[in-house]
Amino acid sequence: MGFQPATREKAKLKMAISGIEKSGKTYTALKMMRALVGPQGRIAVIDTEHGSASKYVGEEEGFSFDVQEPTSFHPDILSRMIDEAVEAGYDGLIIDSLSHEWMGSGGCLETVDVVSKSGKTGGNSYFAWGEVTPAHNNFLAKIVRSPIHLIATMRMKTEYALESYSDRDGNKKTRPVKVGMGFVQRDGVGYEFDILMDMREGMGYIDHTTRCTAVQHLAIQHPGKELAETIKVWLEKGKDAAIERLNEGGSMVTAPSGAPQKDEKIARAPGAPKPATGEAPPRPSVPSVQQAQAAAAKAPTPPPPQKPSTPATPSTPAEAEANPFNQPAGLDGIKMVLAAGERKGWNRVQMTKWMLQEWPALEGQDMMAAFTLAQAKAAQAHFEVNMPPQPVPA
Repeated sequence: MGFQPATREKAKLKMAISGIEKSGKTYTALKMMRALVGPQGRIAVIDTEHGSASKYVGEEEGFSFDVQEPTSFHPDILSRMIDEAVEAGYDGLIIDSLSHEWMGSGGCLETVDVVSKSGKTGGNSYFAWGEVTPAHNNFLAKIVRSPIHLIATMRMKTEYALESYSDRDGNKKTRPVKVGMGFVQRDGVGYEFDILMDMREGMGYIDHTTRCTAVQHLAIQHPGKELAETIKVWLEKGKDAAIERLNEGGSMVTAPSGAPQKDEKIARAPGAPKPATGEAPPRPSVPSVQQAQAAAAKAPTPPPPQKPSTPATPSTPAEAEANPFNQPAGLDGIKMVLAAGERKGWNRVQMTKWMLQEWPALEGQDMMAAFTLAQAKAAQAHFEVNMPPQPVPA
């Protein structure tokens, strides 16, 4: 197809937060993610740190999330968990921490050792990496390509250094302090993230290597909402790729990114989403606004509606659930349908398709505004639909 003019699209954050122990990595990741996805956004956490993230539940307003705590950190298992978060429609995912995929139980280093001793490679660890490296690379690819916000924490290799300080009497003294000397991960992992932030005693440091120029050379105490909002402005610049595909007659649904392993069972917290198994059912295609309008032009002209004695207003939530499409064709009606559908557990992509079918006369700009107003997460996050088509409401 040849080279094409470059265009900027809206993006989802890929960020890594590193630091030594007790430097504030997990707490900062939770604050940043909550600010990114908003008060109603859904957050998933892959907790490899023995439940450390759950200790912060209720610590601050909005610190609520769903968690999985794997006991094996093989890259294939963690890759599948990323797929589960995307397919379940979460707005953001935190991996706490990325280091265990490298050096934890079942991680890359341990797997290489197991393969080497198994005799499959003649005891040669060099050839054992031939089995592990593809799984590791696939795991990193899942992170980079995931259509949701993703923040990963990483441990730091530590050494002691001598630090000068003054005591109460003003005398100069020295003391040993821990300093970070590099990520506990494979070399080059930093290339995969838009932003790398190093945490030191509650301070966040971002150097010149970030892709977001607004936060280059930044040092911020207790980073959280303010930093996330600055980054969010940068992420929102550009076209919405999902809306562009919708208007071009394409589908908002992406192809499945991977199938789960058959023999691996993952412990999940109560209420955590059930992983997809086997082949997903056929995906519904979503008509574009122009296609829906063209179909409406060929349809018989409906009788003119009776003029109401008072201006049309959205019905109550109870009335909307009884007949969701008996609403004014406009933004308020769309929001009412989405709200009623969510209470019934309907899928957002299906609701979008139904709205286009039921209200084909909507102008294109109205529908785009509705996606923003109603926060149609399916279109913005491109998440996988693994639900069979639901019956269209009467």
